[in-house]
Amino acid sequence: MRVGDTIWLFDINHREYSALTPEENAIGKRYSSGGAIYRSYWVPCEIKDETSRSWVTNRGKAPKRGGHDGWAFCKSEVDDDVWVNDHRYKIVRVLQSCGDAEVIREVAGLLGYNTGGM
Repeated sequence: MRVGDTIWLFDINHREYSALTPEENAIGKRYSSGGAIYRSYWVPCEIKDETSRSWVTNRGKAPKRGGHDGWAFCKSEVDDDVWVNDHRYKIVRVLQSCGDAEVIREVAGLLGYNTGGM
């Protein structure tokens, strides 16, 4: 990373909503009924300067290493976070309805879940 590169800040106050459908526009609806688009919370920021420990942007300082705490240093980190947000609850629902003990054991192993010797 260097000055001039783009990093992303997760800003819960930056919201964009899905556009109204033509039918909603036709009846004069003012707002979409859907929630904010999660991806829009990730705001691109240009690195303007640096200190020994931080990248300085127009939106604050980002730590250069470890514990990104709301910062993503590449587009793939943003994409991964959005994917997890979009799919985690769906996967949990599928797992809750699964009655196959072997499948659940495999998932537990992948997650490092200690079953306590059972």
